[in-house]
Amino acid sequence: MKNAGNLVKNCGFETGPHVFKNFPTWVLLLPKIHNIVSLLPGWIIESLKPTKYIDSKHFQVPKGLTAIELVGGRETAIA
Repeated sequence: MKNAGNLVKNCGFETGPHVFKNFPTWVLLLPKIHNIVSLLPGWIIESLKPTKYIDSKHFQVPKGLTAIELVGGRETAIA
């Protein structure tokens, strides 16, 4: 589904878990084997390890306000 300039829904990870304003760490997103309902709408975390949901205020994000960081090496993926 095309969504106002994005190729896919939630392409820039605009929608995700709540991040507190003054909380300088990240939010761990559990893989689907631990959490059937993804905290990242439009995406499934296929890895065996969690991924990090980070914000541009505390981390270097390539574009936009938030991003995800794949933690576990070759077996880490999102779909």
